[in-house]
Amino acid sequence: MNGRPASVGRPFASAGQNAPVIKSGFTVRTHHVDADDNYLDEDLFTVAVAEQPDGAGRQLLITAADDDEDDPDEMASYCVVDETHCTSYGGVRRADLADGVVTLEFSDRAVKQLELAGPVVELRLELEPDAVVSLAEGMREVFISGPERFRPVLGGDLA
Repeated sequence: MNGRPASVGRPFASAGQNAPVIKSGFTVRTHHVDADDNYLDEDLFTVAVAEQPDGAGRQLLITAADDDEDDPDEMASYCVVDETHCTSYGGVRRADLADGVVTLEFSDRAVKQLELAGPVVELRLELEPDAVVSLAEGMREVFISGPERFRPVLGGDLA
């Protein structure tokens, strides 16, 4: 384990390879979509969601970088970071938005790196309709960047 006390109430935990599908997630009450064209000579595009309106609580950031790697097919262009700074590059197999819920399905590698209880994370959106549209557009932008082999299957309003 990572030394975090179990009493934190976080639905994340190290999962064995044969662990059952355990859905975890949180309710999203705020989001932010941002493009930074001058970060370390790279173009960054970030989608951030948080549990609390002030950005506190559970968080998930998905950032895509459009860099000039020598061999871009060797590396995913996006990463997923949680509020404890656990990070996975690529690793999202499927992303779906339907009925106010974003469902992310992660690879086994990403489950371990992000210390998830299972491969499926559900983000229940408590956002205004225009914010849901903005979030969907941002997630789509992040997930279609980079090499095709690292892109997740997009469903629902993300397709």
